[in-house]
Amino acid sequence: MRDCFAELLRVRTGDTSGTRASLQRLRSFATQARPPLPLPLWGPLDFRVCQLLLESMLGGADQLDSLETLMRSGPRWLIFGAPPVTPVAAANWFIAKKRDAEGNIPAALAAIRRRERSYYPTYLWALPAFLREEGRLAALAGDTTGAIAAYKHYLVLRTDPDPPFKPQRDSVMTELAKLAPRTSR
Repeated sequence: MRDCFAELLRVRTGDTSGTRASLQRLRSFATQARPPLPLPLWGPLDFRVCQLLLESMLGGADQLDSLETLMRSGPRWLIFGAPPVTPVAAANWFIAKKRDAEGNIPAALAAIRRRERSYYPTYLWALPAFLREEGRLAALAGDTTGAIAAYKHYLVLRTDPDPPFKPQRDSVMTELAKLAPRTSR
């Protein structure tokens, strides 16, 4: 888990010097003969998420397609009583951004809507960003109802944002007013 999340941060900041070695360690860990957890907990977890995400971040188009296929199946990312062990949220965010950059708005919207539902802090911290992006992509896709719902949910979570988040909240209010002029007040 540490190798995965630490390497994701390094790659995100432009340091890929240790990524290949990290990928080898991750593959080895995922296939070890004696897993470090009881099999009922270990078996359902899918450790391919981190590997495919890292490979996609390095520019692998085939890996991005494989990652997207895997994410559609909703891989298990959590063992109850432990922090999340696979970067499901990061993978779906990355797919959404890549598909958006390619101009594939329906695929980007589908990816941003694939988010785990939990009450772990990472889910709660990331939820407003996912909702804001979902609203933007839904509006681009012509899903006005979905865009309005996402923006309204975002605003529920940002009723009195800290100063750095006020411009984002204000932009969501502006977009919502364009989509639903009578209901956004």
